[in-house]
Amino acid sequence: MPSPAQIRAARALLDWTLADLSARVGVAATNLGKIERGESSPHQRTMQRIQTVFSAAGIEFTADDGVKRALSAVTVIDVPYVEFYLEVLTNALQSLQAGDEMLIFNADGALSSMEVVTVQQQLIAKGVALKFLAKPGSLRRHDNSLYRDLPARDTLTFQLVYGNTVLTRIDNGARTFIIHDQAFAESQKQLFKIIWDNA
Repeated sequence: MPSPAQIRAARALLDWTLADLSARVGVAATNLGKIERGESSPHQRTMQRIQTVFSAAGIEFTADDGVKRALSAVTVIDVPYVEFYLEVLTNALQSLQAGDEMLIFNADGALSSMEVVTVQQQLIAKGVALKFLAKPGSLRRHDNSLYRDLPARDTLTFQLVYGNTVLTRIDNGARTFIIHDQAFAESQKQLFKIIWDNA
């Protein structure tokens, strides 16, 4: 978990205020300030959320209490998927603008909590083009026009694509790969479009 000094340094690298971090993590800015000053002992889940948000933004914490931008385009996060997905959506809500798109491969609405659905609705209300390639018969939480069914024997993993970022969950465990690469993101957008147009 990051130290108070690492959290301060990571914010500085990203030019984020405490309010910016608060909006992404879902913890009050005053509480985050206390964490950064070492004045409180936060729950492990709070520290996990902070680390997840920074990792999704391309920040890497090093063993020598350092902070750097990830040199690799690939980051691996070992956080339960449901928690991580909410963090990613919240981060996307802050960074995406009207007209941007978020594409979700192999979606299953039955796995989405009401918190997740609420953030997805906020993205839609903001004008982000949210589209789901869904498992056949999966629960649809939004307007049907946002969904297309995948073939019954589809073998795609869960994947979320927006901007230059691709998030892929490899299995049903906690391991998620975050890939920041414009060319790869564009190729996945094209794959999504082909499947969407032919579903």
